[in-house]
Amino acid sequence: MSTEVQDSLLMPGLAQYEFSYPTTSSADSGSVVLGPREEAGLRQFDFTRLMAYGLEPGDATRYLEALKEGADWEEAALEMERSLADQQRIWQSRGMLSPALAKEFLERRSSLLRISQAMEVRNSARKRNTYLEAANLYTQAKGFDSRYSREQISSPVGTLHAWQIKAGTAAPHGTVLVHGGVDGWSMDWDGLATEIAREGFNVLVLDGPGQGESRFVYNTYLTESWSDAYGPVIEHMRGLNPGLPLFAVGNSMAAGVVLQLQNRFEAFSGVCSNGPVASMSGLFTGKTYSLKLASFCGDDDDITHAQTVFRTVDLKPDRVEQNTPVLILQGTEDPMVTVADGKRVLDWTGSPHQSFALFERGEHVLNRFPADKHMLLRAWLNSLT
Repeated sequence: MSTEVQDSLLMPGLAQYEFSYPTTSSADSGSVVLGPREEAGLRQFDFTRLMAYGLEPGDATRYLEALKEGADWEEAALEMERSLADQQRIWQSRGMLSPALAKEFLERRSSLLRISQAMEVRNSARKRNTYLEAANLYTQAKGFDSRYSREQISSPVGTLHAWQIKAGTAAPHGTVLVHGGVDGWSMDWDGLATEIAREGFNVLVLDGPGQGESRFVYNTYLTESWSDAYGPVIEHMRGLNPGLPLFAVGNSMAAGVVLQLQNRFEAFSGVCSNGPVASMSGLFTGKTYSLKLASFCGDDDDITHAQTVFRTVDLKPDRVEQNTPVLILQGTEDPMVTVADGKRVLDWTGSPHQSFALFERGEHVLNRFPADKHMLLRAWLNSLT
């Protein structure tokens, strides 16, 4: 929470600015009892992961500290977002707000709204509305950056949403598809996408079937025909700069998706697979995560149907075989993909140009190594153009 106070009684003309934390438990820190959602959230989201999802470092620090002191997962993030909104409004009214400051406020507020719903596994009205407000703030923020444009792509399985980012050079080297997984959707991969764009590539950051605005705006869910959605996506990419090569970068669930897309469409000149989960259907072991996966497939919590759908996302040798260069990014401490699993998936591709990057103590999708991960990816893309 932050407030702005002018106290003319103490000192005429003094403007005082106060910044503080979200509301926490009134109990002493030594006797705080965390709720099950907060305990689960703290296990899943450390500082590096919150930053990867777009939280400003200070916001991430205060949020984590407040949670450990008994704050509610959702309400703490919403309180921080409301505080920023108040501050933005006051600064605007006093003529203090530049476009750069407005953009930063909007981006911070959007990321806090998104993280507030990270532990909600169902497609509740509250989650939908909060996510759409986050998308609205993000859209306002990117309105200050002429490189960005919102895209709607019609497909046989429904309309897909994407953010398109123009290359940071006059002559682009190619166009790169960036695709997230179960939790990280298009807005959450802005950091990776902007690094690729800065290197001179056009970028399309996609909400695939069941993700983000494709889900919450267009009601496009994951079905057994999910790969049919990507033909129009590839044609859209080809139309940006005809003749330039296409590439794909997939993360977690999408690390396997992009390998399967290349197997089917043979459209990419290189595929980077960051943490490929070979058996998505095998993740239906606990009720909570099963419901989260089921939310990709519709609003009715049909776990049995969802597991059937996710079997079509599972990786097999005949689904990922390809001739294109493949780069696998693998952490030694990834709880979802062992090093042996990562090497096995790479072997299944049969690619004549294989690369395997191993990150010591790296967790799933390697949030502990943002600069190394981004620099390697940029260098690898450069080597293919």
